[in-house]
Amino acid sequence: MSRRVLIHDPPDHFLAGSTGKGPTRAFYLQAISGEEIHSVRLSGEQLRLLAERMNEVLEDTRTSDEMSGIPADTTSEELRGPTLRQPVDIEFVVGALGLGWNEYTKRLVVEAHALTEPITAVPEIESESGAGPDTLRVRLTGTQARVFCEHTRGLMQSRATECPFCHNPLDPGGHVCPRANGYRR
Repeated sequence: MSRRVLIHDPPDHFLAGSTGKGPTRAFYLQAISGEEIHSVRLSGEQLRLLAERMNEVLEDTRTSDEMSGIPADTTSEELRGPTLRQPVDIEFVVGALGLGWNEYTKRLVVEAHALTEPITAVPEIESESGAGPDTLRVRLTGTQARVFCEHTRGLMQSRATECPFCHNPLDPGGHVCPRANGYRR
């Protein structure tokens, strides 16, 4: 079976969202270009790290390249974007994420690679190789990337509190922590 690469260059919208609450909360990335919608599921930790790293790349690029087109921040108008289009039909569950800045197109490239069994090597960013896991590739303008980071930061702040030991969501009454050999925390 050959690798599918789902490309949005640039998308009309690229956003993160979630469904459910507490332990059943699921996180998604969704890229929308016209009528084409691709959604992938990932963990809250993957999403948090993606937004943090994207922000670092944006800051490094903005300070080193005056022509990057990356704004210093976003306006409240830009943050009032769309929410996940329902129902969320996922293409795959994310196993690995890739991130890079394309100097020529002045775009931030985000790649989400499918989790595979057995685990397969992830190709280089923007690789056209037919081998490897299915991939969602999104090329974002500086403004789109900045809006994504800010929106995701708000989403993550609203997420459930995690156990500091096992990182599972804490219910209001606590939970049975696997790291505590079944004792309630």
